[in-house]
Amino acid sequence: MDVYSVGQCLLILQLALARDEVLQGSLTVRGEVSGWKVVRGHAYFSLKDPGGLIKSVYFSVPPSLAGKIAEGNVVDATGQFKIYAERGELQFYVRTIRLQSAAGLLQLRFEELKTRLNREGVIPKPPEEKRQLPRFPRRIGVVASRSSAAFADIEKTLQKRYPVAEILLFHTGVQGEIAKMEIVRALRQASQSEADVVILARGGGSIEDLWAFNEEVVVRAVRGCGKPIIVGVGHEIDHTLSEYAADVIASTPTAAAMQASPDLRASMEHYRQKVDHARRSLLLHIHRIEEKARSFARLLRFYRPDQTLLREMQNARRIRHHLASAGKSIGQAIDRTLEDHFRRILSVSPVRRLEDIGTRLDALYRIVKGFDPSLVLHRGYAWIEVDGKIVSSVVKFGENDPFTVRLKDGTLEAITKRTNPSGAE
Repeated sequence: MDVYSVGQCLLILQLALARDEVLQGSLTVRGEVSGWKVVRGHAYFSLKDPGGLIKSVYFSVPPSLAGKIAEGNVVDATGQFKIYAERGELQFYVRTIRLQSAAGLLQLRFEELKTRLNREGVIPKPPEEKRQLPRFPRRIGVVASRSSAAFADIEKTLQKRYPVAEILLFHTGVQGEIAKMEIVRALRQASQSEADVVILARGGGSIEDLWAFNEEVVVRAVRGCGKPIIVGVGHEIDHTLSEYAADVIASTPTAAAMQASPDLRASMEHYRQKVDHARRSLLLHIHRIEEKARSFARLLRFYRPDQTLLREMQNARRIRHHLASAGKSIGQAIDRTLEDHFRRILSVSPVRRLEDIGTRLDALYRIVKGFDPSLVLHRGYAWIEVDGKIVSSVVKFGENDPFTVRLKDGTLEAITKRTNPSGAE
């Protein structure tokens, strides 16, 4: 048997590439860009699709293209395969790149499948069909890989928060071509188990790593699970189609464990605080009742109802005795008072009082009558009126002004011929 050195093997591979009808010349490869990195004007990246991955390099990449290509782009790259002897790697040396799509191949498949499942009513699960999670589950089913960090995180979280729950693990692969059927089988087992709630979990990764949870059969299995189900796949930024079919979505496996279980310590502390509050309230109420009882006791000792009743009865007897002994004296005093008032009333004669009042009224009438202006008319005098008002001065009249002369037995209507004020010729 011939023995070859490492360098000889690499040289043989290089020669094989040079003789191959397809690989010896330029070749155009369509794939999704992964790990795009530009260093000193050279681009280092990989081209990938569901069938595999090819290490690639683009020397002296044009600056305009260097800033245009991004992670997940689908491109057509033209170049030649060579063996990079220093690392023993098969690399694709790119000469030109043409951008085909800004979205990756898997992302396009993701959107297409999401649209179709949405149209068929598989996702999203309607709110009215989503089941409530049990508040205090006795058994929690976990569909995950037993050796995964996701299951370890779930187990640790449940032991800390809710150690009384039994964990039922339904082991499954979570990556690779056969993972989807293993997940479906594990979900079916969990659905038929005694678990009160089920967690479907996996740690973070690329869209390729998580793709099993986007497979249609897995999405339909999640939707058809017979138990309330929480999907916690990836990290906060990761999203899979299985989430849309779940009753509850969790951002991480740890968050899924937290949603599936109550915090027993927090719950116990909460109830302890409630019990303490109720105890303090009861003690305060009892204290108030005791204070009232002591107050009533002090009042009873002070007032002594039996002694009070006895005193009142004695007072009643004394009052009755005084009334009986003083009744006669009171009657005699009343009789004397009435006789005195009667004598005072008789001493004032009503007739005499009326005569005095009449005399005084006659005198007042004569005084008032003396001021009656009509009495002047009876003595031969008259007065002048204009518009019903008495006029006492000639200056109020002008030539031909009408006026009235009032006498004792009537009036005369006249007009002014001439006025002669006092002192005039």
